[in-house]
Amino acid sequence: MFTGIGIIAGWLALILGLSFYVRQRIGAKTWRSMHRFTIVVYLLALGHVIGAGTHGRSWWMLVMLAAVTAPIVFAFTYRILPATHRPTPSTSSPPQARQPAARPARLAPSQA
Repeated sequence: MFTGIGIIAGWLALILGLSFYVRQRIGAKTWRSMHRFTIVVYLLALGHVIGAGTHGRSWWMLVMLAAVTAPIVFAFTYRILPATHRPTPSTSSPPQARQPAARPARLAPSQA
């Protein structure tokens, strides 16, 4: 069963990865909606790693998986939580115009 989950996760990861190259044909909106399932593919792969093989539940494997999964969980949680403190393009202030840098004054030949 866990081997089958790994095969499904591998094929889905391949499809999602290769969809980058057909992004202009399928449209940005479709591409983004496809990539929302990346977390599902990751969870399937994680289930495969833990369930299949002889080292899936060993302490060192679980420590490695926790180290790799922690930033993913953080980023995913940050992404799905409401953006109360994050500036959005519609509410943020317009970008400031860049001021040209002041040029240093040139010294007269007698002052040099």
